[in-house]
Amino acid sequence: MKYGEQQTDQFIKDLENKEKEKDEELQKLKVDLQNERSEKERIEIELRQVYEEKKKEKSNKEKEIETLKTENNKLKTENEKNKNEIEKWKPYLPQDLQININNPDPGDFIGSVEASGKLKISKKQNKWSTVSLSQVLENGVYTSEIEFFNSHNGNIAVGIVRDSYTIPAGIYPWQANHQDHMAAYVGTATGSGNVYYEGNETVGNAGFADNQIVKMEYNSEKGILIFFVAGIQQPIYISGIKEKVRFIVSIHYADSYCIIRSLKKLSTQTQIRVANAMSVQW
Repeated sequence: MKYGEQQTDQFIKDLENKEKEKDEELQKLKVDLQNERSEKERIEIELRQVYEEKKKEKSNKEKEIETLKTENNKLKTENEKNKNEIEKWKPYLPQDLQININNPDPGDFIGSVEASGKLKISKKQNKWSTVSLSQVLENGVYTSEIEFFNSHNGNIAVGIVRDSYTIPAGIYPWQANHQDHMAAYVGTATGSGNVYYEGNETVGNAGFADNQIVKMEYNSEKGILIFFVAGIQQPIYISGIKEKVRFIVSIHYADSYCIIRSLKKLSTQTQIRVANAMSVQW
């Protein structure tokens, strides 16, 4: 083969090799492009999935928020309705009142609050003394439950005093000079359950002593004070009360004490008709 022919053949081979390289490079670029397109599509699909999931999640959260808002508003409305209902019925429900005493002789009577919240009144000296509860009884029905201990067979009494009267130290309700301002229902030892007022003694109620709950119930609208012992309404009651009064407690012996178990304002009286009922006129 001549020199010129050799050069031509070599030139052709070189061209073919270059074309081949270009074809290979082109094919590689095509593959890379296809891979990039596939990756782009994959990413776009993934992004759409994430977007749809987030969109769905957001929609669910919004629905949940709206549901919670609706429930919350409903509960608020119901709570407000219930509060209004409670306020509506409050005047008709028993109301526990604060128990305090007007103590004319702190050296004889000691008041202390029990763990249960009830008030304990302890006696320190051997003599009659009387204290009143601080609550003024007016405009409604009031009740107080009292239980005595170590009363020496019932040397005790309960009752009422005019709110305008200041009880002196060391006196009892049926005592001269004080009997016109107080009415008393006495224990077993003192008068076997008699009721005293203005120097008069009325028989008919049961006596009471230790570990018995004595309840007084006063209706200011009717001006009536009735007594209960161990849940039983007593026949002798006080009527015609047309002024403010306070509940009282009288105790004689040292080491005696009583527990004021409750002081409440009621919506209505619990008085019923009882046999042999008789009133003491105030």
